[in-house]
Amino acid sequence: MTRSVCFDVYRSGATVALLAFFSQTVSGVPTVPTVRLSNGVEMPRVVLGMGPWCNGHDCYNDSVAEADVRLAFSLGFTGIDEAFGYGNQVGVGRAVQALGRASVWLGTKVPPCSHSMTIDQCTEKTSADFDTNLQELNTTYVDLMLLHGPPNTGLGTACQGSALCALARAQWKVLASRYSSGSARAIGVSNYCGTCLECLAGLDPAPHVNQVQYHAGMPGADPAGIATACEKFGVELQAYSPLGNYRNHSLITANLTNAIAARYNKSSAQVGLRWVLQNNHSLAVAADNPVYLKEDLDVFDWELSQSDLQLLDTSNFAAEDPTRGVCV
Repeated sequence: MTRSVCFDVYRSGATVALLAFFSQTVSGVPTVPTVRLSNGVEMPRVVLGMGPWCNGHDCYNDSVAEADVRLAFSLGFTGIDEAFGYGNQVGVGRAVQALGRASVWLGTKVPPCSHSMTIDQCTEKTSADFDTNLQELNTTYVDLMLLHGPPNTGLGTACQGSALCALARAQWKVLASRYSSGSARAIGVSNYCGTCLECLAGLDPAPHVNQVQYHAGMPGADPAGIATACEKFGVELQAYSPLGNYRNHSLITANLTNAIAARYNKSSAQVGLRWVLQNNHSLAVAADNPVYLKEDLDVFDWELSQSDLQLLDTSNFAAEDPTRGVCV
């Protein structure tokens, strides 16, 4: 099992296996439940993340991403999580057109503005990047458009201070305008901490989604207060890297998650995914191995006991892997 990644603990398999499974007729395809966002739009609780999981984009390029989407949807997936910088939106767009646009929940992201930009420059760039996403995906609208992060300071991303907050608000106003025009059915943010969410307070609409790194063992069920902040503003928390990021495989290998998994005849990865769901959040997963893709959807018809949930809620086996919803 390969876990060489840079977007997530990405569960990979041989391309031959991927293509073989794609050619088969799949029976017993699960139904992915949805969550109703604050604007009434229904979003799948599990979507397929398309982030590059290796060094450079070549290993997860347009053709590989296209095949992965086709495979995942044959197994029951209904949603995709993309981004401007992933380098494979054209291939994903081809897959979406083949599947039928109306049958696919399609989300993507625009990059954050740089701290050195003026408000006008930030606004123009955000609008242009929005258009590029639509062009690459070969669609007239997306189901979800996110700001990929707060303004970039050169040392990280942040919203503290009037200048950075003004850039964040300028970007948000572009998304709000496109939402009003029908180019996005829902809009949101990614890697926004409580301070950054506060920065957008009072703007209409408020973010519908905040996608952040979130998984068991970070520690706790509310690392850096990110879950509380999302609840405060009525924002759906969507967890990326729900199995840990590329530097930390602790969730997969931890004695705790493996012991819990054995009690349910599941994998440690499924325990981690189920923990996110039972904390009332959504998931963006990453895999190209059909076995793991099927595992990622086999998380809806069983539950962790309250005692096991509490054990995971209070665990700290991945404490060195903090959420990127922490402001710098």
